[in-house]
Amino acid sequence: MRHTTALLIVSLFLAFFLLFPLQESHSASATPEFQITKLDRVVVPIYGGILLINDTIQISSFNESVTVEQVAIGFPMKYERNLRALAAYDSIGAPLSVVEDTGLGAVGYYGATVDFQDGISLQSGESYTFKVTSLFSDMVLSSTRTVNVTKEYVFTTEFPLYPSFSQEASGFTISVELPDNATYEQVADIDFGLTERNGQQLLTYSKESLASYADNAVKVRFFSENPDVFALFSVHKLNREVVIDARRKISVTEQYTIESQSVFGLNSFKLMVPDDARNVSSFDEQGKKLGLDTSSDETGAYAVSFQVAANQIGSFSLTYSLSGENRHASSDEVNYRLNLSLFDQLRVIPETFAMEVTFPEGATVQSFPSQRYDLDRDVFQETFRTSFSNISWLHDENWTFAYSHTLFWASFRPTLWVTVMVVVGSIVALVWQRPQAPQPTSTVMIPRKTMNAFVESYETKKKTLAELDEVKNKAKKGKISRRRYKVRKTTLENRLSNLSKELAGKHQIIARSGSRYAEIMRQLEVAEIELENIDADINRIELRFKQGEISAQTYRRLLDDDLRRRERSKATIDGVLLRLRE
Repeated sequence: MRHTTALLIVSLFLAFFLLFPLQESHSASATPEFQITKLDRVVVPIYGGILLINDTIQISSFNESVTVEQVAIGFPMKYERNLRALAAYDSIGAPLSVVEDTGLGAVGYYGATVDFQDGISLQSGESYTFKVTSLFSDMVLSSTRTVNVTKEYVFTTEFPLYPSFSQEASGFTISVELPDNATYEQVADIDFGLTERNGQQLLTYSKESLASYADNAVKVRFFSENPDVFALFSVHKLNREVVIDARRKISVTEQYTIESQSVFGLNSFKLMVPDDARNVSSFDEQGKKLGLDTSSDETGAYAVSFQVAANQIGSFSLTYSLSGENRHASSDEVNYRLNLSLFDQLRVIPETFAMEVTFPEGATVQSFPSQRYDLDRDVFQETFRTSFSNISWLHDENWTFAYSHTLFWASFRPTLWVTVMVVVGSIVALVWQRPQAPQPTSTVMIPRKTMNAFVESYETKKKTLAELDEVKNKAKKGKISRRRYKVRKTTLENRLSNLSKELAGKHQIIARSGSRYAEIMRQLEVAEIELENIDADINRIELRFKQGEISAQTYRRLLDDDLRRRERSKATIDGVLLRLRE
C-alpha cells in the first residue's frame, strides 16, 4: 500500500513539473521589448488553388529606445503541412532573413522568426514596418450545385483569421480579395464588410486588439457560373529550356505536367510569361497547336485552351522568344554576361522544376551560379542544367552566366553549308568529265635504318622536352639557382633545335615515300600543333586565374579539359611512333 502511494505521489509530482512549463509558456511569456501596434492581413486565393497571405506588421518601442533583433510570427500547427513558402521584406521590398520552424514558445503553434541581422533601433515613439508573405496549398475545396437550373461552381477555403504572436497586438485588419467575377457567400460567424471594384469583391474585418497565441479559423466561400473563373490543380513538373543563338536571341520552351483537382475538371490553364515575350505558342503532347486567350488586361497573362478531367494528368508546352539585349551585357565583342530571372513570372508551385540553358555554338561558359548543376559539353555547344523542388515566385532569383563567343560562329553554319554545296558541285562536275587513266602511284621503299633513326630521334626529343619542363618546374619552386637554370635551359633548347632540324629532313623523306606514310606524318604534325596550342592555352588560363579574371572552380575545369586534350595528343604521337617501328 505504501509502495503504491509513493508511486502515485511521484507521478503527480512529475506531471506537475512537465505540464506547468507548457501552460506557463502559453500564458506567462517574458515581457516583450517592443509592442505590435498595427497588423494588416491580406488573403488572396490565387488561380490554381494557392492561398497567398500577406501580413504587414508595425512594431514600436514602449517608452524608451530599444534594439529589436528578431520577431516571431506563426499560425496553428494544423496548417504546417499546407505551408509551401514563406518570405519577409522590409518597407521598401528588400528581402529579410527568415528562419522557419523555430516555434512560438507554446505547444500547438508553428513559428518562423524574422531576423534583423543588424538590429532595428527604435527610439521612444518610433515605429518600424515589415511584411511577411506565406503561400499555402490544398486549403481550397471545390464543388458544384444547381440553383434555378443554373449550374454554379463553388469554392470554399478555411484559413487562420489572425497571425499568431507570443504577445498581444492592436489595430488588426484583414482583407480577403476574391477572384474577378466571383461572388461571396457568407458561411462564417465573422461579419465581413463587402465592397466591389471592377468586378472584384473585397471582404474586410477589423479588431481593435488581438490576444497572444491567436487560434481562430474562418471559412470563406465564393462561387461563379463560369468554370474558368477559378480552378484547382497541381503542377507536378515544369521543365524550362532556354536556348541562346549566335545573335544573342533567346528562345524558351516550357513543358507543364499538371493534375486537375477541381471536381469539374479544367478547361483552360492561365499562366504568366515575361512582359517582353514574343511569338507565344502552345502545343499539346501530340504537337497540336492549342488556342491562346490574351483578353486579360494584365501584361504577360495567357490562358491556354487545355482540357484535363477531374483528378487526371495532362501535359502541354509553351514556347516564346525573348529579347537578348535586355538580358545581355558585354564590354567587348567576345565576352558576354547573361542575366536570367528564374521565377519572376511564375504563379504556380511545381513539385519539380528543371531548367537547361544551351549556349551558342562555339561559346565557352566561364562562370555560372554556384548551385547544383550539370554542364554538358558537345562538340560545338555547352549546356547548363539544374533542378529544384517546391519552388515559388517568393524564391525569385536572378542568375548571371558569363561566356565568351566570337562573331565567327554566327556565320559558321551558313559557311559550312556553302562549303558542302561547293564540294558536292565539284564532285558532280568531275563525274561528268571524261574519265582519264589513273596515274600510277609510286611507292618508295624506306630503309629500316632511316625509319629507326627517325623514331629514336623523336624519342630523344620527347625526353629533352620532358627534361626542360622539369627544369622549369624546379626553377619555379626554387630548387635550383637562377644561373644554373639559364645554363641548363640554353643547353636543352640548343639540343631541341638540332633535333628538330634533323627530324625535319627525315620527316620529308618519309612523307614522300607514299600516301600511307604521308598520312602518318600528317597525323604526327597535327598532334604536335595541337600540343603547342594546348600549352599556350594552359599559360593563358594560369595568367587569367592569377589576375582574378576567372574563379578557382572555372580554372580547375578549364585546366582539366586541356590536360585531357594533351593526353589524347600524346597518345596520338605514341601511336604514330609505334606504327613506324613496325
